[in-house]
Amino acid sequence: SGRELGPPHVWSRASLGSRSLSTNSD
Repeated sequence: SGRELGPPHVWSRASLGSRSLSTNSD
């Protein structure tokens, strides 16, 4: 369930961070 992942902002920021790192690598 979503609770196992923690609050929405936690995985949202992680997802955005991954995209940011991917963009920086490019």
